[in-house]
Amino acid sequence: MMMDDFLGQINGNDQQQQQQPNPFGMEPFGGAEAAAADPFGAFGFGNGGDNGGGPFLMDDDDHVFGGAVDAEFQMMDNSQHSIGDLFLSGHVSRCLQEKTSMMLSEEELRWARELKGALEASDMADVLTDMQIAQYAIVADGHILNALQRIHAMVAFQKEYDIDDSVAQGMECIEALLDQQDGVFLDVDTNPQTQESVIVVDVRAFNPKAALSVNRTGKGGAELHWKILARGYYYLYKAAQPSLASVRHGLFLVADCDGMGWENFDLESLQRIHAELFQAYPMRWKSIMAYNTGLVANVCWGLCKRLWSLEFRQALELGCQLVDTDASKPPRRMAEMYQQPNVAAVRKKVLRRVGELLGERDENEDEYDFPLVSQ
Repeated sequence: MMMDDFLGQINGNDQQQQQQPNPFGMEPFGGAEAAAADPFGAFGFGNGGDNGGGPFLMDDDDHVFGGAVDAEFQMMDNSQHSIGDLFLSGHVSRCLQEKTSMMLSEEELRWARELKGALEASDMADVLTDMQIAQYAIVADGHILNALQRIHAMVAFQKEYDIDDSVAQGMECIEALLDQQDGVFLDVDTNPQTQESVIVVDVRAFNPKAALSVNRTGKGGAELHWKILARGYYYLYKAAQPSLASVRHGLFLVADCDGMGWENFDLESLQRIHAELFQAYPMRWKSIMAYNTGLVANVCWGLCKRLWSLEFRQALELGCQLVDTDASKPPRRMAEMYQQPNVAAVRKKVLRRVGELLGERDENEDEYDFPLVSQ
């Protein structure tokens, strides 16, 4: 049975799914208010986090050790956090992931088995690993039609852009993305304790013309440039979800919008990447924090809200600022803290960490089979 026929067959059996105004929209997991109350707490910053809070410092060999930090900054909700904590958010010690990060609840396992059964009925079961099936089931909150629609769209995306889901291809695509969008991506990481993921970007460095350019460069033209962007985003999101626990918790996107201008925004590219990838990719938005937003940034984010899901709209926070406790000092640019000692070092660090995360994800996919049920 073809996928389109199967989607039509089950369409009438999932009335609850049909009530959703956006076929890819989901209710927020945990709620936006919880993320807004202490968005960095879960990473062990300042006041919050299940792991007790407080800073992580490192030596030259990436070994974690305790220590004090210097300055503080103030969030919009007046909670106090350390600048040192934020700077070191992506650099806690690396440890082997326990199998608990790949466990499913009984409800999630039921969703995953139902989805796998639906895929088997449509001769699609061999297309995905058990981990991927569980990922779609979790993100769709058990709505089989929603999950199948996403799978159908992503299979088409992978075919269109020659995605083979290998670590080697992923690293090539990420490196090409970093070359095209130099200075945009400041950090990509997953906290090994909480399994929560963060991507930090400098919007001012984003160059949509580099992805939409019609001028030929070497052997490639406009479509090659767009392919670099699309494939890079795909593997970036994959790296940010190395385990089922990270899928469940959702992604923190932190965007520094200071200095953003109209040259950093293009509605055509936004609509295209949304249609091809963002609306179908199996990922939850935990919190989207836009820092130092001016007029252009507010208008651009407003247009994003019109396109993207209810979960995205509820997770988005505009107007965040890093403010020194010394009120005489202006708000800080987040990029200044991450781009140390220089942009080249940041690029090297991001590539190294993405490689580690893609490797971890690949290992989990190879080893994971239903079921591992948490108690």
